[in-house]
Amino acid sequence: MITILNKTAEGWLYHQKVDDSRGQGKLPAGIYKLEWIDIGSGYLYGFDPVTSDNDKPLEVDSQALNLVKEIDTFFKREDVFKKFGFSHKRGYLLHGPPGCGKSCTLRLLQKHFIEKFDGIVLLWDKNDFEDHLDSLRNFEPNRPVMVVCEDIDGVLEKFEKNILEILDGQRALNKFVLVATTNYLEKVPSRIKDRPSRIDRLVEIGAPDLGTRLKYLHSLGIDGMSAEKLAETSNGLSIAKLKELVIATVCFEEPVDEVVKRLINADMTVKNQDNDPEG
Repeated sequence: MITILNKTAEGWLYHQKVDDSRGQGKLPAGIYKLEWIDIGSGYLYGFDPVTSDNDKPLEVDSQALNLVKEIDTFFKREDVFKKFGFSHKRGYLLHGPPGCGKSCTLRLLQKHFIEKFDGIVLLWDKNDFEDHLDSLRNFEPNRPVMVVCEDIDGVLEKFEKNILEILDGQRALNKFVLVATTNYLEKVPSRIKDRPSRIDRLVEIGAPDLGTRLKYLHSLGIDGMSAEKLAETSNGLSIAKLKELVIATVCFEEPVDEVVKRLINADMTVKNQDNDPEG
């Protein structure tokens, strides 16, 4: 159900396209993609809710949990920012090899932000983002907003001007946090990643250490010697590969050593166990 923001004589209304219900108040807390709604005579700003059916957020990585705490502190200390005349905004760039947990960290941040602050998460993946942000701010000027820009290196290739206009422009960003990700930090220009007030903190999400691997396995319900063996033999594997290790060894009962070797070599092809070329 896409929510449309429309300015009327009565103020900003949200119009839910499917059942034609209307109401004044707040946009429901959640994650939204941005859409343009064609009404014939023009366009309105559409906010399309996103529901995630991916794996649950993992509260196992200390880096992710520390980031949750920092963003929590940021939204609680708006008065301190105002006291010093600072815009109440913050920018984070999560970087690291593919599969190491950036998406898991994002889901954890989003879940906490929505539940704790009744926040709106906007997915930034197209042009004219600033128009949607303006419409939301006109509708709800004090609502906490988190903007998520995954694979920002690719987005910058198309919309760097728009991103800079948001971060450097005349808009008074308030209760605003940007969380971007990249697998290739070297592709993000220095003018973005090395400029506080654009990106305030670089957060490296690397391969999980032994403690994190154990916590992850315990979160899946694997205990005792089984968890310890998997954790000890999976040094250097990303969260994504650790998940595959569990699926292969627990769900398919494949030998641990063979699966680890395959994952370390990044060879995702499973050999035919019957050695039957016709199989």
